[in-house]
Amino acid sequence: MIQFINIIIEATHGEIQQKQRTITKLFPQFPDRLQKVADNGGVKLEEMEPDKWHFYVASGTEKGTEYHNYVKFVNLKPLFRKYIASDAVWNKAGSAVDYQKLARLLLDNMDLRLLCTCPAFQYWGSAYTLSRSKYDAKYGRRERRPPNIRNPKEHGSMCKHMHQVMRVLPFYNSTFAKYLKEYHKTYIEQLTKKALKLKEKPEEDKEKKEK
Repeated sequence: MIQFINIIIEATHGEIQQKQRTITKLFPQFPDRLQKVADNGGVKLEEMEPDKWHFYVASGTEKGTEYHNYVKFVNLKPLFRKYIASDAVWNKAGSAVDYQKLARLLLDNMDLRLLCTCPAFQYWGSAYTLSRSKYDAKYGRRERRPPNIRNPKEHGSMCKHMHQVMRVLPFYNSTFAKYLKEYHKTYIEQLTKKALKLKEKPEEDKEKKEK
């Protein structure tokens, strides 16, 4: 979980993590603002779709106000193929995929695209930073207008609402495992069958040689 918190902030690009650490240069009270978001209701997972999750996140300044936050999963299928072909996500018997293990690896390594509907995300630089080609981590239409007035040095990479989502997302591991079963079970089972056949083939070849 700690590893995930350390690398997630862009969705696996370390530069965004580094950039988010500069947010206190723009907002010295940023940690206090995060606490107010938590105090006013924090983060709630509202809806799961095959390629993204939709969260409601409380405003830190206006009680009763919530913002929509979206986390889009970009490269799930290539990672399914990668991890199921290895031994990292199999149960101890080697007979089936352990969805909890698969969920943990995906949360640690998948690419994400992010969006918050709060004004700060749009006008204080987050949308622009995540839209830049070196990051390519904004969900939806890219923002090409830099925050020359409000944040000319482009400190940080996320608003406090999306930051809170990234902080709590590791604790959704069991929920993510259930999500994988609900939306991606068919594809995972196809890959599982192929992997089992490949595991069985060396044994068959060995028996033939012994005969």
